[in-house]
Formats: sequence, structure tokens, C-alpha cells
Amino acid sequence: CFFPQYASAYIQTPLFILNAAYDVYQ
Repeated sequence: CFFPQYASAYIQTPLFILNAAYDVYQ
């Protein structure tokens, strides 16, 4: 069972990196 705060912390970092890379790509 995933705790929401643990899941959000786990998901937020890759999303932040992906968003940064996507912004640079554009």
C-alpha cells in the first residue's frame, strides 16, 4: 500500500526532471 505523501515525493522528482528537460527541448 502506497502512502500518498510517499508516492507524491517519489513521483514529483522524476516529473520535475522531465518538465525541465521538456522545457529545454522546446
